Amino acid sequence: MSRLIAIIPARLGSEGIPNKNFRLLAGQSPVDRALQCASDAGCEPIVLTTDAPCPTTWLGAPYLYINRTGVVQPDLCSNTASMRDVVLHALTFIPVLPDDRVCLLQPTQPLRQPQHVKAAEAILETHPGPCCVVSVTETGTVNKLMVLDDEDEHAVVPALSLDAFVERRQDGRLTYRRDGTVYLWRRHETTWTPPWLRLVIPAEESCALDTPLDWELAEWRVQKRDAVGRRTG
Repeated sequence: MSRLIAIIPARLGSEGIPNKNFRLLAGQSPVDRALQCASDAGCEPIVLTTDAPCPTTWLGAPYLYINRTGVVQPDLCSNTASMRDVVLHALTFIPVLPDDRVCLLQPTQPLRQPQHVKAAEAILETHPGPCCVVSVTETGTVNKLMVLDDEDEHAVVPALSLDAFVERRQDGRLTYRRDGTVYLWRRHETTWTPPWLRLVIPAEESCALDTPLDWELAEWRVQKRDAVGRRTG
């Protein structure tokens, strides 16, 4: 029987928002939210990989706790650590089963809900070959994307070539960015390498924690969502 393995990476340090994985956001820390979401989505085992001692106060389903400070590779605790290396290290603690699936649930996406994980599972089942389901959220149209000009420090240029650039918004293709809600792939594959299958997350259900303003927005959205749930529950 296949399992859905959840990997939750929660580093103690953070530059943009100090201690962001473990401080309370609307009454519950992002790492606790990720653990609870993994349990509610039916993930087993749940693997928490961190450099923090006893990082959670949530006492729901059991999880495998990996303290990265005791591993041979100390760089796994640094802010330059590769997420791929952290995930592959965590998977070495789990017996290999051919039909297992793996989902990466980063605490820095506190608006994640169990239905997002379930939706990613359903998408993965539609594609029998090597692939990864990646959550994305809409960012606008491609004709609005600009990059800095390499030849003039004061200028910007279209991200597309001028031949492909379109003037009218309605003629441009929609663009999306990975938002970190969920990455999901089969255990026998490496990690979240292409081809990618998209799980589109509505903008109001996504808020990655990178800046203090992100934190305020996420807290407001969680409180609003909880209030709506109480009224309709």
